[in-house]
Amino acid sequence: AALAVLGWALVGRWGNGRAALLFVLTGTMGGAICLLRPGAHAHVGASGAIFGLLGALVALKIADLRRGALLIRREALRLVGFVALALLSGVGASTDWLAHVGGFAAGLALAPLLRPRHALQSGVLAAALVVAAWIPVLARAWAR
Repeated sequence: AALAVLGWALVGRWGNGRAALLFVLTGTMGGAICLLRPGAHAHVGASGAIFGLLGALVALKIADLRRGALLIRREALRLVGFVALALLSGVGASTDWLAHVGGFAAGLALAPLLRPRHALQSGVLAAALVVAAWIPVLARAWAR
């Protein structure tokens, strides 16, 4: 449900391609950040990418406010509600909270870089970030 709502909001703002790209990048980066934790562990799912979409929406709303846009009460309540729900759902013994934090941070960082008027730069950045996100994965696999 969160993917549908957050994805729909980003698709409406950026289009299918950039929203899908952000989903893949933030999920990859959130997963790669999990590898910084010592010890063997497994994680599966798309929650890091969903948190990435949420982080991107927060970054976009902050950018809108800086440009002088008005904050509509229902928008603010919706965004605060999503963040609160995300924080509450990210609690538990089997929850990979590092993927959530990593995905959210990646969404915050990437949203300003994936603006529509910078299509070529966005593509190059996306390719570089996917490669960079795989470096810890390959390093950890090589060490085993």
